[in-house]
Amino acid sequence: MYYILNSNQTYNKSPEISYAPGVTMQFKRGYFIFDTEHTTESHFETNGTLQVSGERHRIHEKIPNKIKAEALFLKLKIAELRNNSYSYFMPTSFKLFTDRFEQIHIDHPEYLI
Repeated sequence: MYYILNSNQTYNKSPEISYAPGVTMQFKRGYFIFDTEHTTESHFETNGTLQVSGERHRIHEKIPNKIKAEALFLKLKIAELRNNSYSYFMPTSFKLFTDRFEQIHIDHPEYLI
């Protein structure tokens, strides 16, 4: 089963664009995919959350199909990255998300309806 989870945890990353030397920016982890079949991490589901190795994450969606899960995840993630300025400060990384979404759109349009 593929879970699309939402996390409030944050991480720091240096911007890809020339902003200021030595500056890092804080971004929310946000949406991510967790595959329960291909993991060694302990996990269990309770009350709309999935606890993974002791950390709780809100479940957005449970999907059995990998491509459908990835398509939905990318749609959510791209909107999230546009809203938090990640798309501006990390244009190369953001392009990887949009390129993969476009590829799924071409190969599997049935999952993006």
